[in-house]
Amino acid sequence: MRTHFMAGINRDGFDKVLERAVDEALDQADHLVLPGLSLALGPAPAIGRVFRSSLLTTLDAEYVRTTRSKGLGERAIVLRHVVRNSLNAALSMSGLQIGFMFAGVLVVESVFSRPGPGGYLSASIPVSDFPAVAGVTFLLGAVHIVADTVVDVLQCAAGPRVTV
Repeated sequence: MRTHFMAGINRDGFDKVLERAVDEALDQADHLVLPGLSLALGPAPAIGRVFRSSLLTTLDAEYVRTTRSKGLGERAIVLRHVVRNSLNAALSMSGLQIGFMFAGVLVVESVFSRPGPGGYLSASIPVSDFPAVAGVTFLLGAVHIVADTVVDVLQCAAGPRVTV
């Protein structure tokens, strides 16, 4: 005789648990908006400046003039050709800015009273907790390596001249 895996659970109680979990998740997401924005607003102007200058340089390229002379619309030119060729510089800049964002995590965590690796690191340094300092440093280094790898993969996908 097969029984359903939920047979012993009060379904009303289970629904309440799921509903409460969703409410708590939404509440936590609300509290992450301002810290996330404050971390993202620092590197955003630098990345935007690099992307804009790369777009302007690419718009003056000869192949863009050639596509215009062939009769392709401006929107198609920008979306298919210009943006794709201009993304490499912005992606490289965003990979560099990730390291600077890690430096800002400590300040953002203390301002918004959010627990995280920055607060743990700042509490571990004065008491000479070497394993904690090494662990957080290793974690941040691993995240930085993964982020750089993702940036490299995105550059290969976006740039027609970039190969692995």
